[in-house]
Amino acid sequence: MTKAWLQTLSGRAVTMAKPDPRDIDPLLDLPEMLARIPRFNGAVPGGHYSVAQHCVLIADAILDDGGDVDTAAIGLLHDAHEYIWGDMTTPARDGLVEVEAEMFGDSRIAAVVSEVRRRADQAIFRACGVPWPPTPQQGRTVKSYDIRMLATERRQMLAPSGRRWAAVFEQAVPLKMRGGITIWSIAKAADEYRERLIQLCPAVAHRSQQ
Repeated sequence: MTKAWLQTLSGRAVTMAKPDPRDIDPLLDLPEMLARIPRFNGAVPGGHYSVAQHCVLIADAILDDGGDVDTAAIGLLHDAHEYIWGDMTTPARDGLVEVEAEMFGDSRIAAVVSEVRRRADQAIFRACGVPWPPTPQQGRTVKSYDIRMLATERRQMLAPSGRRWAAVFEQAVPLKMRGGITIWSIAKAADEYRERLIQLCPAVAHRSQQ
């Protein structure tokens, strides 16, 4: 039986169910593909706000607040699995869970989504030379910055909503940033992401010098 695989921008074949770190291209596929994936399913009135830019802003915020390089690297890579799986938004995942429960009486989709992301992250982190798994403290720190960045993006970039978001997002304190968020072009988002990879991730820095 043929295993499902993804053709990347560079032409590499990444096995979906169990990505191999040797098939991960951090210098081309990772930054370029994340730069082409829009946040919020494209629902940003100002234009194409990418996953790559979101991740760079989180890594920079961690460093600006005195965080260590390892945690900033994890922040940069926290959504890297999306270059393989795409950005399944939280509403999309939750909607699938609701339909599955209606059809079958229970739900396993959320667990499957979590596992495929974990497997992709593991391969990507290893390809980038970042320790896997993150420590519990690193995981909590990056999760906190991710939630606060979402609150910042919502306030600065999204149209007003007639319905309330989940409490964790409604109560989140936006990040203190130097000015507002300016949407980068795809090319700039890819270049900035690649620059942070070289700065923060040992294996990528080594590859860039070869």
